[in-house]
Amino acid sequence: MIQKGVIGFTLIELMVVSLLGLLIVGIALSSAILNKRVMGLDLARTKLSQSLRGALDIIGTDIRITGENLSNLFPAVELIDGANNTSDILILRRALIPEILPVCSDVNIESSIIYVSEPGFVAGCNFTNNNSAFMSWREYRQSQESGTVKAFIYDHAARVGEFFDYVDDDLNGSQHWLNISGGFSRDYPQNSSALYLIEEHAYRLIGDGLEQVVNGAVAMPNKVAFQVVNFQVYFKTKRGDLFYAFTSNHSWGDLSEIFVEILGAENFAGRQVSKSVSGVFFPRNILSLN
Repeated sequence: MIQKGVIGFTLIELMVVSLLGLLIVGIALSSAILNKRVMGLDLARTKLSQSLRGALDIIGTDIRITGENLSNLFPAVELIDGANNTSDILILRRALIPEILPVCSDVNIESSIIYVSEPGFVAGCNFTNNNSAFMSWREYRQSQESGTVKAFIYDHAARVGEFFDYVDDDLNGSQHWLNISGGFSRDYPQNSSALYLIEEHAYRLIGDGLEQVVNGAVAMPNKVAFQVVNFQVYFKTKRGDLFYAFTSNHSWGDLSEIFVEILGAENFAGRQVSKSVSGVFFPRNILSLN
């Protein structure tokens, strides 16, 4: 008679098999956790990159249309350099309509009326036979839902200006004026001052948010990007000069390009993810300057 063998495992063999099984499971679990971490880092980096790239696109579009309907005598762009490599402030302006109204009577801090004359004619605040610029201002204001718009007064001699609320207008014979509210921070003399309907976008970094401030409304900024740690800008002129600060005393018609860099950082699972995006832009309205 043939005796059948007994097949079985010893205790040591069972322990070895169990340990091998645990090792395989541990390796698989570790690999899955690592893959999840890598995917999470990639997702955080992609999300940050998209946020920064979206902000750069917005700024780039603004730069391209900067100076629309403005002459070389008006500061279409300004750059405030951040101290000690802190973030810069970029200011971009364009005119909503091409018509400019010269101020023909001194404007003081408490003025509620601004007398204007037709372009090229100031003496006596009297319109002669052309009030098309004044009517363009009226039509633009009336086209707005609120009937009130932000306008800008600029002293070409002192090279300073500010926004004010243009709420109404009127005329009596040859005299034309704007009704305004809010007053001013300084006096604006006749002959050297003029009124503009402009749109101003100022870009600045507050905390970790890159903000767009429209027409000086600092209390109601638009957030264009988050997790931003630095915002750097510099200008290059046609002569090749670099400017890290650009004021109203400079001529924006001399610019050849504007370099913008946005640096962002975000924490993910105890690790910092950093990303930088940059672009070079050209204010195309320079080409239309005389």
